[in-house]
Amino acid sequence: MTKKQAQPILDRAAMPPAGIKVEDDYVLSPGDPVGFSGDNLLGMAVKIATVGKFNTGLTHIAICAKHPDTGMLVFYEATSCCDQPCLIAKKIVSGVQCQPIAERVRRYNGSVFVWPLSSPLSTEESKALTINCGEEIGKPYDFSAAVRARVLGLGWLFRLIHPRKENLDSFYCPEFVAEELRKLRQIELANVSNWHPDSLIEEFLRQGACLPPLNVRAVF
Repeated sequence: MTKKQAQPILDRAAMPPAGIKVEDDYVLSPGDPVGFSGDNLLGMAVKIATVGKFNTGLTHIAICAKHPDTGMLVFYEATSCCDQPCLIAKKIVSGVQCQPIAERVRRYNGSVFVWPLSSPLSTEESKALTINCGEEIGKPYDFSAAVRARVLGLGWLFRLIHPRKENLDSFYCPEFVAEELRKLRQIELANVSNWHPDSLIEEFLRQGACLPPLNVRAVF
């Protein structure tokens, strides 16, 4: 008689983070990539430079995971534009950091979307994600990769003609998210250093790693 293989326990939050409302009442979960589409002048400039769509084109991307001490779901992201202290480093960071979800969404000037993972993380995978993200806290922001992604509307051409070699000594936002999901084998990428936010999400969808986007908004 063949024994049934034990099914992994999925790590789904029991309730959404306070102050957050997601379309279709979806509950944000560990591993979900979250995209930001800025409405200010910087956001519009980024959309032009990366040939993004003006209504939904992404200017930034983060990933959901649990805080190592509190177990609360938070955003881990690589950015130089956040004026709130990192929840782990306890200071303002230019690079990989951890931010409270509701406050980050509330303060953001633009729209926020989540692409739910097609295969939710198991409890063990979620723990691994928290550890992996925590180990990257404070790693510098990759300004050169950000510039390459935005070169006067021709960033896409520059990446096509002269692909960037993978370098994980510092992180641009899509590079960080891609690497964390690659570690968990949620996505197959030979090089995580050659993407901008929109193209990375398109690749997630092409590989079937994520479901279509849902709007995320603050409710306080």
